[in-house]
Amino acid sequence: MPTLSILVASSGRPSLSRTLESITPQMIAGDELIVDVNDDAPWGHKARNRMMQRAKGDFICFQDDDDIYLPGAFERIRAGTERDFNRVHIFRMEYFGQILWTEPVVREGNVSTQMFVVPNEPKKLGAWGTVYESDFYFLRDTVKLLGDPVWHEDLIAHYRVA
Repeated sequence: MPTLSILVASSGRPSLSRTLESITPQMIAGDELIVDVNDDAPWGHKARNRMMQRAKGDFICFQDDDDIYLPGAFERIRAGTERDFNRVHIFRMEYFGQILWTEPVVREGNVSTQMFVVPNEPKKLGAWGTVYESDFYFLRDTVKLLGDPVWHEDLIAHYRVA
């Protein structure tokens, strides 16, 4: 069964506790939760780069400190990644009442940090940059290195509910 490294970048918002409460009950032996609380860069991109270097799980998941994973999300992630172990997986999320992704295409506005799960292959992962859209650029660059992603209909996260 694939293990997960769940990376949470936080600026210390009060919503962090709710985010963590959505994660910890879903973890199994071998999973790890890495939280980086700091205010060194907007949107947590530098923190994500640091945390990826420490990740030990088979797959890396990313979450913001004001979003949550839905119950059963990690079960759906494990089932999907077990079938296609060396590929990027993109799940769905609720974003201000809209469900993303709307079509299976890697493009700005169609993907978000909380949706993707990447194999922990450091030499085949993009880097998080310094602009807001860095989640898109990270995903785009990672897909270039690992090949076409696997798109899943499963809803795994809610945006800004905390």
